[in-house]
Amino acid sequence: MYDQCAATTSQGISSICIVQRTDMSDETIEGIKKGLYSLVYLSPEILLKFKFWHEILVESAVYQEQICAIVIDEVHLLETWGEKFRTTFQRLGELRSHFTNVPFLLLTATCTDSMLQSILRKLYIQDPIIESLCPDRPNIFLKYKSEPGMEPLVEIKWYLDEIKEKGVRADKAILYVRSVTAVGTLFRDIMGNLRDDGYKDRTKRSQNRLVGEFHGALEDHDQKKILCSFLKPESPVRLLICTVAFGLGVNIPDIRYVIHWGACDSLLQYWQEVGRAGRDGQPSVAYYYAVRTSLIHVEDDMQKLCGNIKNGSAKCFRHGVLSHMIGNYEKVGHKCSGSCDKCNCSFCKCCNICQLQCECVKNK
Repeated sequence: MYDQCAATTSQGISSICIVQRTDMSDETIEGIKKGLYSLVYLSPEILLKFKFWHEILVESAVYQEQICAIVIDEVHLLETWGEKFRTTFQRLGELRSHFTNVPFLLLTATCTDSMLQSILRKLYIQDPIIESLCPDRPNIFLKYKSEPGMEPLVEIKWYLDEIKEKGVRADKAILYVRSVTAVGTLFRDIMGNLRDDGYKDRTKRSQNRLVGEFHGALEDHDQKKILCSFLKPESPVRLLICTVAFGLGVNIPDIRYVIHWGACDSLLQYWQEVGRAGRDGQPSVAYYYAVRTSLIHVEDDMQKLCGNIKNGSAKCFRHGVLSHMIGNYEKVGHKCSGSCDKCNCSFCKCCNICQLQCECVKNK
């Protein structure tokens, strides 16, 4: 939300992001009470669990009379988070009783048809106007690998070598892992591998590190500091090791690589995280290292696709992911250019599984 609020503010739209009350000035709170901000960003918890904010934003005449729309971004979280993780998401339907004549706009880039129907029921929405597009990101090439004995420093050596060679000129990358503990472990191992090359100008100061950490256990102000730094093109941080906590609402245009170490919980989560790459439209790559042990506790759709890739029945990784979502994914017809190193056919631009089916590769 910090990122989105900063973006709309820079465009001249009066915006505010409500977090902890203690972190906000009396003047800012008074401005919120008076309805001085055109856009108010907040979490379901702020709106529904804190009486102070509920009285201002839901019950006051200012908002009852002047609010023009309620927008729920990443609305798929009602399903993926609402049951166990952040149960307040399940209560968003209460807003319908307070704002009976206010339009609701629901946004998500990843949703299945069954999820959509469940979300509409929970929000008491009937006869909605639905606009859907396939959430494909054709500028992102997908690479899948799942083999016994994979080691992270071995598999991502290609990128560590880029950092050693280019330093702060290396392309930005996000490395997703499955736990806070894994973030710390990989950070230690990667910095140990890079040594002096892990710092801007090889100067060992914390502010010069080329590798950063991000996870939900960090304080809000630390998360905000890291995001603000990583957002800048000139940021010294080239590689951000993180959990699923990094991603929602984040728009950093120049991320070239998204690397997953360990399987995502679901195909929806995977595609959400892949979408952090190439947001400026430039060619980017998503590496998916499906460590065998990580597949034990994931959802059925992820287990099934990885199993189908292993037994050879899945011919395209991208199609296996997108076929589960709303919006029709139609693969572009294959036309090989006949040049191994420069081929831009639909196979060679899709994923490494499709690439193996191209005549260029088969004839090597």
